[in-house]
Amino acid sequence: RRAAEINKALENVPELRPRVRAAFLVSDRRWDLQLENGISIHLPEENIEAALTDLVEMDEENGLLSRDIVAIDMRLEDRVTVRLSDETAEERKVMTNGNSRSGKKERQT
Repeated sequence: RRAAEINKALENVPELRPRVRAAFLVSDRRWDLQLENGISIHLPEENIEAALTDLVEMDEENGLLSRDIVAIDMRLEDRVTVRLSDETAEERKVMTNGNSRSGKKERQT
């Protein structure tokens, strides 16, 4: 019953629309998108159009949607979180010698 809402938002980003394979309404509040390459996009409750525009801009500037990632979380207004695939996360860990972004050594389990 709310499909028109997400379809209207996607009309504003014609470069992204053909890549969307599914849209899921989460808790009757916000949308998740599934792209053709398997990436899941977690959209915010409000300002969907702005989030989609930001996503397209990030893709144009950095090729974000072509990277080896599994999810992009756009629910927080002040940041975007990207979840790497397991293989890419492991490669990053090896390349950084187990150091996290903050420079602290990750705990080995």
